[in-house]
Amino acid sequence: RKGLLENLRAEEGEAHRQREQELARKEEELEAIKQRAAKLEQLQGGLDAHVEAFRQELENTEADLRTLMPQIHEANVIADAMGRKVSFAPRVSIEVPETAGLSPAQELMLHKEVTLQVVLTTVGQEDRQRKETFWTSSEFLDRMLAIRDAHYTYLKLNESPEPGSEADPFFMPPRPLLIGRAYLALAPLTHRLRAQHWLTVLDPLGVPRGEVLCALQPTEEDFVSPAAPLLEPALAGLPLNLVLRIQQARNLPDDQNTNIFCKYTLDMEERQTEV
Repeated sequence: RKGLLENLRAEEGEAHRQREQELARKEEELEAIKQRAAKLEQLQGGLDAHVEAFRQELENTEADLRTLMPQIHEANVIADAMGRKVSFAPRVSIEVPETAGLSPAQELMLHKEVTLQVVLTTVGQEDRQRKETFWTSSEFLDRMLAIRDAHYTYLKLNESPEPGSEADPFFMPPRPLLIGRAYLALAPLTHRLRAQHWLTVLDPLGVPRGEVLCALQPTEEDFVSPAAPLLEPALAGLPLNLVLRIQQARNLPDDQNTNIFCKYTLDMEERQTEV
């Protein structure tokens, strides 16, 4: 009997210990759930604040657009009266910064830059010959003074400035314009392999605007001799030399393919190719 009683007590003690362990495990799971809930609540609060700030920025842009539209209409009327083959139209641009390694929720919380622009479309001898120039809203408002002065001179003296000259209020010298972005995967570098691909150029709305042919070549320290490939990826802590060449471009927009150059970011530093 004594042995049986001791066995029962041992079994009861073991069962009690298991219940205690199970209870402790449940409490740990509950605490982890509470922590995740707190993080989600904090994230939701930040997301709500970001969405509200973005909504406010869009509302401000809409208010600026309502103020700008009458003057855009006036500029189009003046251009038509002066026989100029140009037209003005508003454009709202939303620029999202480039990121890497962020979750979808974190990407949603990134600041998005909303810009109100005015697009000046110039038509050549044939209707299919079109060129677009993007002005900021402030640049357009400054130009409106010159456009009104040119219209007044045209009505009074039947004179108008030479198209494309410095005195032409409908002309602005060309300047760099972002056509789009292309992304080259760097996975082959883990084996020090050469990569060469046609990459699609996407504008801020995700619309393809052409392609560029990029070649990425790992090299020795002289940046000339190709580096020997690695069978196993073992680059951690080792120097990596490489040459990036943008060899060709095709199917770029007809009105934006003059003096093309590329900017690229490598090792958190922005670089630019020659024109």
